[in-house]
Amino acid sequence: MGRQEPITSYHSLGHSFNDKTCQLIVSDQAQEPQLSIIGIPTVGEEGRLTCSVRHTCASAPPELILNGIPGTNVIRDTLVSDWIWERTAEHTWAVKEEDQSVRCTVRYRAGQEATRELKLNVECPYDQITMTERLIEATEGVAKSVVCSVSYKCKIRKINRALVEF
Repeated sequence: MGRQEPITSYHSLGHSFNDKTCQLIVSDQAQEPQLSIIGIPTVGEEGRLTCSVRHTCASAPPELILNGIPGTNVIRDTLVSDWIWERTAEHTWAVKEEDQSVRCTVRYRAGQEATRELKLNVECPYDQITMTERLIEATEGVAKSVVCSVSYKCKIRKINRALVEF
């Protein structure tokens, strides 16, 4: 983290700081945003994640920029405590097999930036499970073989087959 020095006095027109005691910590580095996945991103379904950062300037909040997966953002500003705000971008997208990671960059009006990246680990659900032969009758002591096939929605895991003997 950058240099932190207390400011010994602060003067502003039209504002009074007599009611509360406050401490201003000035840093030359931007605070990194926080990235969180909501649920498990699954191919073919809608994925959701949030990117958030805390700041102290409600009149000029930082910009949150998401890269890596196309989708839509809903921006929300919340007062966390006295003089501390949290800006959150909730991102929704159609999850694809190719979705590997997402980057969130926070950009402040003065030009400072910080970025965080998150690996997505998308799940690939199965599409269909089939058996070559249905076991209607099974005789004890007589071996019977069937082949089970599982096809997935993803190209990486197209078909898995297993030979099962009874």
